[in-house]
Amino acid sequence: MKNSSTKQEWSRRAFLQKSGQLAGALCLCGSSLGLIPETAGATSGSSASRAMTGVTTHPGSLRGDELTGLLSELVSDLESKGLYASAFHERRGGLNAGASRGEKAINRDSETAGVCFTAYDGHRFREVTTDQIDADSLRRAAGSLKNELQRPPRGAIAPDPGPRLRRSVETPIQRDPSMIEPAEWGRRAEDTLERVHASDPRIVSARAFLSHNWRETEFVGRDRVVRQKIHRVGSGAFAFAMEKGKTARAFVRNLGAGGFENVRFDDTKIEELGRVVEDLLAAERITPGQYEVISHPAVTGLLAHESFGHGVEYDQFIKGRAKAAHFLNKPVAPEFVSIWDDPTQPSANGTYYYDDEGWEATPTQIVEGGIFRRPLTDLFSSHEGTAQRTANGRRQSFSNKAYARMSNTYFGSGETPVEEIFATLEDGVYLEGFQSGIEDPHGWGIQFTCNRGYEIKNGRRTGRIFSPVGVTGYVPDILGSITHVGNDFELVPGTCGKGHKEYVPVGTGGPHLRFTANLG
Repeated sequence: MKNSSTKQEWSRRAFLQKSGQLAGALCLCGSSLGLIPETAGATSGSSASRAMTGVTTHPGSLRGDELTGLLSELVSDLESKGLYASAFHERRGGLNAGASRGEKAINRDSETAGVCFTAYDGHRFREVTTDQIDADSLRRAAGSLKNELQRPPRGAIAPDPGPRLRRSVETPIQRDPSMIEPAEWGRRAEDTLERVHASDPRIVSARAFLSHNWRETEFVGRDRVVRQKIHRVGSGAFAFAMEKGKTARAFVRNLGAGGFENVRFDDTKIEELGRVVEDLLAAERITPGQYEVISHPAVTGLLAHESFGHGVEYDQFIKGRAKAAHFLNKPVAPEFVSIWDDPTQPSANGTYYYDDEGWEATPTQIVEGGIFRRPLTDLFSSHEGTAQRTANGRRQSFSNKAYARMSNTYFGSGETPVEEIFATLEDGVYLEGFQSGIEDPHGWGIQFTCNRGYEIKNGRRTGRIFSPVGVTGYVPDILGSITHVGNDFELVPGTCGKGHKEYVPVGTGGPHLRFTANLG
């Protein structure tokens, strides 16, 4: 049986207290405020990326087996008083190179590190974090958390600590980005910049950028120690173009897990950037109304992310803020529609081997045969509710709370050839290139903006282009209107925020879809 608190009405304060964000959260032995990225101007679901900044590693910091041994000892000591305990250790760093006609910069991010201890005493989850990783500081941090623990109530159930496991994994790479000289990053950025400018005389300003971000984590529980190191690399370009008083802003990038061998912005990407510039300079505003639309895989992914991503993060169910809770095990789309969240997708931006609470990454089929089957959970929400645990407990950093978060969220492929989806559309709009999106879990309404829309008549483009194109609707209505699912598949990178904060890397995508939506 699950805890009786499943039926409790949760206020925001009660939820945060129970899950350790307020009364149970402390920051000791050094400030971690500098480790939280700037979030000004961002919106929920935004694809804008942000760099982590902060303090460097402190002298006397423990590493390797010595650190693991101490964390295991402290976790065991915490469990001598509480029902459950764990430790999460994180290190991260990276490099960013950028080039424009007026500025060239190569910035190596300072390495940041810290530890978060979590404990559950049957009353609430409590946490303490520290960026001081010497033995004395870690003992003080864990000791302060132990002092906060209360006697477990009679009949309290401990969270599942997972099976015994000891494993260490790393992103497969051919060339370690950390070993590449900064000058090489700079040369590649400058080369990309010059090729962008040479591709179209209407481009009056451009910026090229390359990036490498690595994140090394270690989770220590009762009988498990899992270590992973994820490398994410990216390349891209932004172009600002002008023609006859009209302007266009185009942006194309690659981003995902991998090594330096994946840091490339080849001619196909230059051509793609040029096509976007060309189309935006010719675009007009769309007449608001209801349209039959075909979505490019990037737009399909945005629909998946905003409709059955945020809307099915199970902590929203616990707080009574998710309309999706009323649709569990009920039809939400035609039977040929499926939606997945899968952190195991090779080389995708939201890929990892274990979540930040030590749970092994496996695919979760959210919608199966058109029926909403499974929400996305973290340790807290799965313990307080009735849903099974999934590998979606993710932290922005060691100093941020873990929440139920998406990884790579997408519609599954269908059987309809893409050519057939277009050929049978008499009057509609093809949507391509997403800009931003936001979803209201409580009302289950979504709103997102596409970069471009192409008018389709009798299966062919007419030449009319619309930009920007806003898409709005009620999730069950939009999903219920899906008539075709393509046999293709593509994932695109993004960065997801939860409530204008808590940013994590994600992937979205799927096949081409055909459905009905309000455009404006």
